[in-house]
Amino acid sequence: MIPKDRINGLPREAWEFYRTHPCEFIMQQVYKIRDVGGGKRPLTPADNAANIMNRRLEPQTKEILNAVAHNDYVAVHSGRGCTKTTSLAMAALWFNYTRQNSKVIVTGPKYDQLKATIWAEIAKWLQMSNLCDELKWTSERVYHISNPALWFAQLLTSKQKDNIQGIHADHVLWIMDEASNVEDDIFDAVYGGMTDFESKILIAGNLTKTSGFFYRITQLDSSGWKILHFSSEDSDRKNLKWFQSMQRFPRDSDMYRVYVLGLPPKGSPRSIITIAQCEAAKLRDIKKIDRRLTYVPLEIGLDPAAEGNDLTAIAVRFGMKLLEVRVFTKTQAPEVVLQTLKIAREYRKKLNFPHKISVKCDDTAYGNAIRHFLTLEGDKENIEVIGIQFGGKGDDNYSDMATKMWFHMADIMDEVSIPDDQELIEELSAREWLPAGSNKMKVEPKHEYKKRLARSPDRADACILAFWDGTKKIFSKREEAQESTTRTFSVDWYLKEILNFEFDGVRMIDCIHIVALVLSEDISITGVGGIYEYYTNKLWLYRELHYDLPIAEVISKDVKTESKIGLYKDSREARIIGNSLMFRKSQDRKPFGEILRHEGLRVNEPLHYDEYGAIALGVALYKQEKIIVHRNMQNTRQQLGEWNIRDGKPDKKGYENCEAILLILSEVKRMVKDLPKSKGIRDYKPLIEPVQERFSFTQWMRH
Repeated sequence: MIPKDRINGLPREAWEFYRTHPCEFIMQQVYKIRDVGGGKRPLTPADNAANIMNRRLEPQTKEILNAVAHNDYVAVHSGRGCTKTTSLAMAALWFNYTRQNSKVIVTGPKYDQLKATIWAEIAKWLQMSNLCDELKWTSERVYHISNPALWFAQLLTSKQKDNIQGIHADHVLWIMDEASNVEDDIFDAVYGGMTDFESKILIAGNLTKTSGFFYRITQLDSSGWKILHFSSEDSDRKNLKWFQSMQRFPRDSDMYRVYVLGLPPKGSPRSIITIAQCEAAKLRDIKKIDRRLTYVPLEIGLDPAAEGNDLTAIAVRFGMKLLEVRVFTKTQAPEVVLQTLKIAREYRKKLNFPHKISVKCDDTAYGNAIRHFLTLEGDKENIEVIGIQFGGKGDDNYSDMATKMWFHMADIMDEVSIPDDQELIEELSAREWLPAGSNKMKVEPKHEYKKRLARSPDRADACILAFWDGTKKIFSKREEAQESTTRTFSVDWYLKEILNFEFDGVRMIDCIHIVALVLSEDISITGVGGIYEYYTNKLWLYRELHYDLPIAEVISKDVKTESKIGLYKDSREARIIGNSLMFRKSQDRKPFGEILRHEGLRVNEPLHYDEYGAIALGVALYKQEKIIVHRNMQNTRQQLGEWNIRDGKPDKKGYENCEAILLILSEVKRMVKDLPKSKGIRDYKPLIEPVQERFSFTQWMRH
């Protein structure tokens, strides 16, 4: 239905016309007015030709709007600067205003980016248009004042699949941006809901990869779709400075094809990190971490420059999120040190970060002097300086340390979030590898890289320094820590040992009791028992088990005994969990977890096992001295003191006790959504007090 009321004096016939003529709607209702001496008047043809106030419909926008008006399925792949964002915003305003009780869903892989682009563009044009008296803009919705509950446009991230499946109305328009990074099952969910009277889809983006739904419909099978393609070369609205910078890339290179021509990448077989990985990392949302429960490292990568046109680059990483990369022109060593300390102080304050900050510095030639001066100053500010030589020794697969670090970055790119920094993306995705003989790989020499990119990969080098973990101890005692030791999470740990494991006054309702079993490749089984005490945020590791011969009957009997330990009043059985190998099926035998269940021992697979989150939680608890290991757990204490992370992955073979502890920590992290308040519950007494002198958790809740 069309609204009955006359709007701005226009008759009903005009609105009938606008339903199928979006370009005229935009020109007459969105672009119509401008301030002239306090009054308003229509833009003249001369104004439009001169693009007064940027109010001119570009040819690409006209083509997109007309395509949506006459087709249900429209896909747009383009280079940058082709008015794509403006076109999507205009399509949303046109469809939502010209259809009563309509719904427009604007979606994409990253919520913050949608708000900063399409949603901001909608706000800009709406407030200057004739529509602003009836369509009201908020941070997440645009609604019509006559029926806000049913007539609206909404911002919705494409990761919210359940919400997407429930969208229905007589008139629905789906707008998807950054379509290359929208998962296929999201497209399936949208398709499944297109059962309404009028349903349309408009998807757009750069073709950053040669797979997925967006690639298939634009390049392989476009049946039922209207496909539009625009090149930045043909656009009058592109950023000329950016376009000139892209000219240094060969026309058939992936960088030029994706970002200028709007074509899919060819995919160089020697690319270390692909454009698709960089684009996905740019759009990746890292979940907010409860820092009270999990330690998150703050680390800085420093790539100093001493000569030529190279830049000093400083990359700041918080957990798996790269916050920013700052660059400076040629600087002297003291200035580099001062800039690094300034950035460290800035982020310590901004993130309220009380722990030690790691600065990983290129220790080659000029960088060695920087590291030396920075170490002297850093000791005063709780900063640990780690020297890393790009030309250092490699291993069986990589000829040198630089190659090893670049491939490590490639391995973790699917977990990393990076800022929308075009120069950083260019540098990361342009680096290639070369064969180095004996089945080894070597990153291409920097002078070859400079020939193609016309600059040094300074930002990228700082980035891979920030994310480099290398091989180092995870749990090391303070007295064993050497100046050259690189510790994974940049904290000094030691094992908290106690002489007596005796505590009373705690009811099991306040605790999580877990026994973790680890099946090894050699078919031995290791077990660790742990109890997480909620109100003190402590993990007590009380017992270790080991069986070289996995006799199910014996193991079942022993673990049942361990799961009913009498350390607590009103003790109850523990939750028993096993590692993934315990549930793996094979041709010659049943999964060992199933065999144990047959003997009456119920072993569960851990839900949503989060290995790196478990390590981070372990760091937080160890730093606060809240993991307590019983004095009799000799193997566990020894393994914890020697445990390593190699190239970002924790050792498993020979460290089964540590793996069992990770299972426990992951389960605790899953079950405990929030830490208790600092004072705990009322009348919470010290552990030595009798249980009857305080409320149980249940009694307190009732009270």
